[in-house]
Amino acid sequence: MGELVGKFETELPDCLPILGYGLFSRGPERPVAAKRDGDKSGLLLHALLSKVLLTFAIDFEKESDLSLAISANVMRVLNQEGMRLKDLAIMTGVSREAISVALGILLEETDRRCGDEAVGWTVEDGSPHTEGQRSAARVWSIAGQD
Repeated sequence: MGELVGKFETELPDCLPILGYGLFSRGPERPVAAKRDGDKSGLLLHALLSKVLLTFAIDFEKESDLSLAISANVMRVLNQEGMRLKDLAIMTGVSREAISVALGILLEETDRRCGDEAVGWTVEDGSPHTEGQRSAARVWSIAGQD
């Protein structure tokens, strides 16, 4: 792993930084070119893992509308049948507070993208009819799962 980290172009911290707005990963504020001294196997395991995971997260988030934290923790357990909010913390292994933040971000993103398109469905046509179901449908629509 040290050899892999030695090939990174930007010097990264030895620990994972606090996530930014939208739970997106942040690299260094002022990127510094990494010293190309090759193998970094002298670093402690936590530092090597942090650098690899942060690099992966930043690359993932360049191509995604959602952060890796939301994708890996919340989106992976959501389904079209719906689920109780209290079950999300159990199914994801993430605190209720973090789930609340992630859902707030998801609903904000769906409102930004969909506006009122998903609102106004009726029970008769089998479409979601409660606000929670409409919100879940909007989340699914941005995830490309509909």
